[in-house]
Amino acid sequence: MVKSTSHMPHCSYVSKYGIDPIYNKGIDPFDISMNAQYELTKRSSCEYYIRSFIIQNEDRTLKVLYKWMNDPDPHVRRLCSEGTRPRLPWSMKI
Repeated sequence: MVKSTSHMPHCSYVSKYGIDPIYNKGIDPFDISMNAQYELTKRSSCEYYIRSFIIQNEDRTLKVLYKWMNDPDPHVRRLCSEGTRPRLPWSMKI
């Protein structure tokens, strides 16, 4: 399957507004945002965008990524490996 870049703005949106409860009427958006990234990464690449979750809430994010490491979808597994690289090219360092 060829992945599309048309979903990348969605990944970016989740990365920006899906972390902070202030953008979500005070409700913790973490689980919904992680589920969105899980589904989006099957269609596009969220490996750059997962990094803001790692920086903001490292323990919680890594716990989810650890579960995803054995996912049947290779794109989800790639999100786990590439998204956690300390020096991913063209992305913020973690």
